[in-house]
Amino acid sequence: MDDDSENPPPEEDEDTEVEDSEELDSDDTSKKTSPLAIKGVRPVDLSGSHRLLRAAFTALSSTAESFGRGVRRTLPFLLRQRLALTLGEPAIGNVEDSGAAQNGPCYMVKLEEEDGNAWASLILNGPCLARLLEGSLGNSQVAEGASLGDKLTLAQRVLIAKLAHRLGADYFEAIKKETGLILNVTGGKAIGVDEEDEENHADGLYIELNLEGDGDPACMVLAICADSLDEAVREKEDTEPARGDPRISLALRDVSVPLIAELGRVSLGLRRVIALQVGQVLRLPTLVENPIPLTVGGVRKFQVTPITSRGQLAVQIIEPYGQN
Repeated sequence: MDDDSENPPPEEDEDTEVEDSEELDSDDTSKKTSPLAIKGVRPVDLSGSHRLLRAAFTALSSTAESFGRGVRRTLPFLLRQRLALTLGEPAIGNVEDSGAAQNGPCYMVKLEEEDGNAWASLILNGPCLARLLEGSLGNSQVAEGASLGDKLTLAQRVLIAKLAHRLGADYFEAIKKETGLILNVTGGKAIGVDEEDEENHADGLYIELNLEGDGDPACMVLAICADSLDEAVREKEDTEPARGDPRISLALRDVSVPLIAELGRVSLGLRRVIALQVGQVLRLPTLVENPIPLTVGGVRKFQVTPITSRGQLAVQIIEPYGQN
């Protein structure tokens, strides 16, 4: 008993182990990726831009889907290459933030409004250009290890320019269909890896259309002016008629509406009105061969003429009221 009391178990070792574990935890924490980079965790927009531009985001996604359908028609060889077109999430910022030009040279198609400040652009990254070149030459797959180099050759530029112009036309049609904006293709240019784009790209909205398959990730980036897109979407929502309950329109069909055929009108003095007796004839200003108005719900709609049908007085519609 005395020996045990004189030699208690050292407590420093436990403290040391705790300190070591804390150091390990701190080291592991420093090596972890940022929470914003963890898959499934989306950054929070504290400025409220995403909320204010929610309709514009939806319009951009719809435009990208419509553009994707046009791409399948314009580039039928994508089916032979077994590529699936998938959409990314719409984002706010500069188109350079998408990273489309980080893998090889790229090609940019510009679209602009003729009498306004609206703009849009379509960027094809390096792997996308490689697939376009191989597909246009009849190859079903991109050769393994094939590279475009840092810059496109003259022949490659000519071929890519034709394909990119057709894709730009598809983008034009998609924007017009989904938003009503008319942005014409104004040009295109190839940008090498070491080349700097002299133009300053304004911030806007962009979305990536990925061509998923074997090989390097290929994508097309669709960018558009945020203010112009938001304004166009709001105008389209204001002009579109509100869709009501279809049951109401069906119920309205059973509502009774009065129809009145007016033979004529005449004005008499009060003395003659007081003197009216049974058997007297009142002469109307309407001639026998003249048409008379037919009112529907109190509104004149047709010109009709009196006739007899199955022994009853009837009217026959001649023309809409006011046509002549």
